[in-house]
Amino acid sequence: MQTTNVYYSRQINSLACSREVKLHNHICFDLFFFFEFFQAQKNELTRIDLIVMSF
Repeated sequence: MQTTNVYYSRQINSLACSREVKLHNHICFDLFFFFEFFQAQKNELTRIDLIVMSF
């Protein structure tokens, strides 16, 4: 389960970077640190909610 979550997190990060890098280069770095922080958390629902709110 954790491996799947990390996979999707990195996929979302890559998608956001490729889509927004030209206008908001800092988004890539923000998402990177955001996902690195929440990968250590146990509550996946909270992570999903925060991801939705961040976009």
